[in-house]
Amino acid sequence: MDNTLILNFGDSQGEVYDYIFYYNTNYIKYTNINSPGWRSGWSLRGLNKTKYHDILFKPLYDLSSNIENVFIFLTFGSVDIEWNLSYKRFILKENPDTYTFIDEMINSFKNIIDKYILLEKNLQKIKNINFHIIITFPFIPLPLSESYMKNFSNNNNTIFYDVISHHERFYLWYIYCNKLISIIKSYNFKRLYIIDIRNDFIKKGFQHFMNLKNEDHHPNFLITKEYIITQLNNLTFYDNQNRIINLENLSWNNNFLYSHIRRPL
Repeated sequence: MDNTLILNFGDSQGEVYDYIFYYNTNYIKYTNINSPGWRSGWSLRGLNKTKYHDILFKPLYDLSSNIENVFIFLTFGSVDIEWNLSYKRFILKENPDTYTFIDEMINSFKNIIDKYILLEKNLQKIKNINFHIIITFPFIPLPLSESYMKNFSNNNNTIFYDVISHHERFYLWYIYCNKLISIIKSYNFKRLYIIDIRNDFIKKGFQHFMNLKNEDHHPNFLITKEYIITQLNNLTFYDNQNRIINLENLSWNNNFLYSHIRRPL
């Protein structure tokens, strides 16, 4: 896989891909604020800012000549629904229309996808290159205790505010995911894929995926990574000459989580 590159962009729910590709040398790990990788608090609606475009697209302008296949994992949306909407309501005392809010998320995501597709088209004029764009939904919003946000604020030195109810977070997440998936399926682009493990959460129940030792709004990545790997293994990736491209996960193989370290935007 020396001609392959794996990039991961998203909010902190995208950290699961650090586990999935932990030992894969083609996976570009986060090293600094300008490098590929997930970020804490990365809002989908703010993705079209210039500084974020630099993170999302600059690595693709600087590809080495041997790279022919680039896998781009995109995990966005949880920050907007679980955090930003809550902040607007409880701190700013605003009451945004949730359907308009979700439409803003969808439009922002669509702009990013469109730009990746256009960039691939332009790069193909000068080299053999294939973008494999994977939109991922690696979790469902989890139920949180009444004390969780207070503890989170104290532990991370952030402004305290309540999050909207679990029922509403769950409901809005489904509207967002389903609407985005519908739009993705309308694209005339063969290398656009979806990873969606929501049904696994529904079948197994929230408790199966939660961190039992320390409460967290992230699921247990040791558990979710296995469901994601199953879906990845069921996908077939082709280049523009219809040849199958193998994607090795080489995942974290220990039975414990390493420390979660927040990353600045």
